[in-house]
Amino acid sequence: MEGAAAIAALAGRACDLVLMDIQIPGMDGLETTRRIRADRTLPGRVLPIIGLSGKSGEEQILAAWAAGMDDYLVKPIDPALLLCKVGEWLSAAPVPDADTS
Repeated sequence: MEGAAAIAALAGRACDLVLMDIQIPGMDGLETTRRIRADRTLPGRVLPIIGLSGKSGEEQILAAWAAGMDDYLVKPIDPALLLCKVGEWLSAAPVPDADTS
């Protein structure tokens, strides 16, 4: 999915977490994340975003965090590690206040 398509998808759906590839066509994952975080109309402003990339260097990881990503995994992705990270971020997500009326 391209960056602009990812932003459009977030605008129309409820989701709990975003897996963002760093190297996507058009607008890359870093710029897409920056735009998601800056757009006050998107739920993605507060969603956990996990960056995915084939690059493991410190510079790339720091760039991902600076763009607003919450975590970073290096490809090829270990399925067990991915599930662990998703579980960690979903359990850490704030729970909306229950409607008591």
